[in-house]
Amino acid sequence: MADFASRLRELRNSRGLRQKDLAKELGLAQTTIANYEQKSRFPDETILGRVADYFNTSLDYLLGRSDVSLNLQSLHLSGGGPGEPRPEPAPLGGLAREYLQLTIGGHHDQAAERVRQAFRQGKSLQEIYLEVFEQALKEAGRMWSEGKLDVARERLLSEATLSLMSQLLGAAEGADRPRHDHSCLCFAVCDEQHVIGVRMLADLLELDGWNTQFLGGSMCTQHVLKALSDHRPDVLALSVTLPGHLGYASDLIRAVRATPTLQRMRIMAGGQAFQWEKNLWRGIGADATAANAAEAVSTARLLVNGSRS
Repeated sequence: MADFASRLRELRNSRGLRQKDLAKELGLAQTTIANYEQKSRFPDETILGRVADYFNTSLDYLLGRSDVSLNLQSLHLSGGGPGEPRPEPAPLGGLAREYLQLTIGGHHDQAAERVRQAFRQGKSLQEIYLEVFEQALKEAGRMWSEGKLDVARERLLSEATLSLMSQLLGAAEGADRPRHDHSCLCFAVCDEQHVIGVRMLADLLELDGWNTQFLGGSMCTQHVLKALSDHRPDVLALSVTLPGHLGYASDLIRAVRATPTLQRMRIMAGGQAFQWEKNLWRGIGADATAANAAEAVSTARLLVNGSRS
């Protein structure tokens, strides 16, 4: 039966790489690769992810748990389908464009005040999240991919948005809202730093009356299992933005399903990595997915009421 050592050797040879070539590509010593292939050492979770990303394969395949390699390019994650170009986003308008331009231009105080003003005038938190923040962030991502936005300004937009979300949530929580016994654990998977989408979900669930625990980004399997054991939520909501991190989600779900006390846990998977392949969430073992935070709130309700998305 295949194991990590044999799969690593197989993948390396398929690329025509020597051990020292692969070591250079991964930033490791040649002796480390040799030890892996001789089964005298085993990589940690970070190195496993790096190897899987380099060979464009799944952790399940890399570890010999599956004979099917998850070829992410075949999922058409960068386009609408085989041979189809990625659709051009509609031009931003109104408050979303103003928020984006002011923030990346260094005028984040003005940008924040424009959003707070809209909130005071009756725009709901959900509307601001989906119509302003989400759209501005998507446009920023497009600009970054085309080399029109540098990393510093993209980070400025992200951090300013997270800060403003905290302010708005505090103001929105003062209003009357329902209370439920439902609970949800929300986070982004190991090595995943993009957290705004799943943070939006946590906030909207909170306003919907849920008890939510938001763990942030880069949550690896052992830490999530500990949190699940401590909190026993009704729903686990995980987020993946970069396709190379899908293996972490798959491994995490597999570990949850293998834990006797967590086998009935309802799991929702979302994020940019699931956008172009509608059944990918099923392939990694999740119970449901959602296109955005508002849809995810409705889906979470269905999950706790016994329905499956």
